[in-house]
Amino acid sequence: DRDVTSIKNGASLKGNKGYTTDAGTHVPLIAYWDGKIKKGSVNDNLVDFTDFLPTILETATQSKLGSILTDGHSFYQQLIGGKSEARKWIFCHYEPRWGNFVPRRYVQNTKWKLYENGEFYNLENDLEEQNPLNNDLQSEAVKGIHKQFQKVLAKYPRLQ
Repeated sequence: DRDVTSIKNGASLKGNKGYTTDAGTHVPLIAYWDGKIKKGSVNDNLVDFTDFLPTILETATQSKLGSILTDGHSFYQQLIGGKSEARKWIFCHYEPRWGNFVPRRYVQNTKWKLYENGEFYNLENDLEEQNPLNNDLQSEAVKGIHKQFQKVLAKYPRLQ
């Protein structure tokens, strides 16, 4: 057996399967579609599990979802190199049924992450989420992101 180690932003990260840190949740999405997806293309935009249904539907029908209600965003145009708005954040409700892992809920974008318990992290500077930020000491722009993330968490209440 060997530990799986990844490199992100030049830092070495050991696998954290079962944890909600970036090392435990950041997974590459690899797609191949001959003649449609440009070989060697890279896209750093966020993709969430909820994005697959609208993407598959748009791929099959060549049209947007219209009246179908979903939290997902199609990434079809991003796959084929077209123009589309990137997802601004993802929401995660993690309810582990195994191991000694703790249920957690959070919102994140590519740089910031806010947990339901108020822990707020700069993922670029703290990949392992060891140093929660004091929101009172942040710039107005960062406080705005924090407030937006709080609204997202409130939009998706915990189910009982």
